Amino acid sequence: MNRYCIIGAGFSGLLTALYLAKKGEEVLLLEKNDKVGGLYRTEKAVPIGAHHLGIPNLQEFQVFFEELGIKNLAFGEANEILLVDKNEKFTFSFKVTEQEKILFANFPSEAEAISQFYAYLNSFINAISNNDQLSQLKFFKETAFISFDDLLSKFKLSIKIRKILAAFGPAYAGVMKDDSAFTYLSVLSTYGKGGYYLPEESQLTATLFKELQKYPNCQIHTGIEYLNLEMLEGRLQVTFDEDKHSVSQLILACYPIPLLKQLAKSNASKRLLKELSSLSLSPNVKRFYFKLEADLSLSHQEFIGMCDDYYMLSFIKRDGNLKYAVLTIIELDDRVFGQEDAEKLLTSVTGVTTTQISRIQADEIVDFNEKKSVFGWYRNAKGNLMSNKLLNLSHYFEKVHLVGNWGSSFGIYGSYFSVRRWIQNVEKRN
Repeated sequence: MNRYCIIGAGFSGLLTALYLAKKGEEVLLLEKNDKVGGLYRTEKAVPIGAHHLGIPNLQEFQVFFEELGIKNLAFGEANEILLVDKNEKFTFSFKVTEQEKILFANFPSEAEAISQFYAYLNSFINAISNNDQLSQLKFFKETAFISFDDLLSKFKLSIKIRKILAAFGPAYAGVMKDDSAFTYLSVLSTYGKGGYYLPEESQLTATLFKELQKYPNCQIHTGIEYLNLEMLEGRLQVTFDEDKHSVSQLILACYPIPLLKQLAKSNASKRLLKELSSLSLSPNVKRFYFKLEADLSLSHQEFIGMCDDYYMLSFIKRDGNLKYAVLTIIELDDRVFGQEDAEKLLTSVTGVTTTQISRIQADEIVDFNEKKSVFGWYRNAKGNLMSNKLLNLSHYFEKVHLVGNWGSSFGIYGSYFSVRRWIQNVEKRN
């Protein structure tokens, strides 16, 4: 039997722990907060982190959870969105099939160019969905070193259509039109088969935690104040608070940089330290939560900004009425976006007054200033977001693994995908 230590009891950590516990492995799950759930905890009626899910393969997602004992996981569709510019609005969809129809209807003179672009995008999505590595390599060579805007130009799409298609990346992934086209196409493929909300009565991480508590071979410790990692004579030693544990495998399901630096120093890995110190992160992401005191009747639950402010504005229903607004903003350059800016943006989009909204603290997790990123991608010398070099951890530490948003993609699906990939690798080795 192996002894696994998982650091971080968010969505990814809970998923990984549940899989290992069901396999009969000994699991030590550590969480710095007093409660498990990470950025998908539901506090004061709103989810702290990702509440909108892009799920390329919903059936696969549900089957995975059923195998872990989580059944009847229902989702509500959230595909219709409103793109907002300073002077106009445009109704669009997450679904690629619907996007093409909408663009055909609104830009009939560009039908041929639209058709060619979506044929290319669907081929890319199929290569990702089917894990066709040869096709993925072909697309990587074609798109990794040009910007998304340059790719759209090759299809001779108008500036208006390019602006519409370029609105997704900043709001949902911190990816800009000047970033790598491969990265941007990956975002479109993630959301291209549909966007979803978990129903308001869903308590996903609470359900995972409840299922995990059935297994006595999993020890769960929360409220960890001190944590230190060392590699001593080939063994991993984990010290938290006043306890020391020797473990055979370490899984980081959290923001990994400080912990990896600890390991690199104890293992004298100068190469890893250099890699970590040169890691350039994606733009800063801020999230603001507001309670709505007015009864609103809006045409869409999702609003995306197309102008200088890149944002996503989502509305959460309670008892059939819109009760909460979640504003996610991407900060570019040196501009700092504060509460006053958030209120101004919210009132201009919805028409409510400042007296009809009140900001709420979602368990005091609102801004991500410390990390400067919610994803583990990095920017190359040209400033383009590229694949995550942290994925090469096995080159430095055979027994240290990475799951979650820093281990693969973004959002709930990205976390799930990273855990599923790690599980597949484990089962191959066994």
